[in-house]
Amino acid sequence: MKHVYLVSYDIADDKRWRKIFKVLKGYGDPVQLSVFLCALTREQKVGLLSNLLSIINQNQDKLLIADLGLEDGRGDRRLEIFGQKISYGASGPIIL
Repeated sequence: MKHVYLVSYDIADDKRWRKIFKVLKGYGDPVQLSVFLCALTREQKVGLLSNLLSIINQNQDKLLIADLGLEDGRGDRRLEIFGQKISYGASGPIIL
C-alpha cells in the first residue's frame, strides 16, 4: 500500500540542494521549489529517507516529510491545489 508524502526541504548548500532534488526526482514530482509529492510504499519511504539523511547536514539543513495518508484513501485529497495541475508518484523505476 502506498501513502502520499509531502516532502519539503531547506538546504543551506547549493551542491547538497541539487543532490537532494535529484534523489527526490526518483521518488516523486516537484510541486514547488523544494517541495515534492511522493506516493511511496513503506520500503520506498525507508530508502528515500536513508538517501536523504546521507546527504543533508543536520546542523545546517531542514527536512520535513508529512504523511498525508493512503494513496487510495484520503491521501490524494488532503491538499487543495489551485492553478496548474500537480501530479505525483515516480514516473520511472526507483533504485534503492
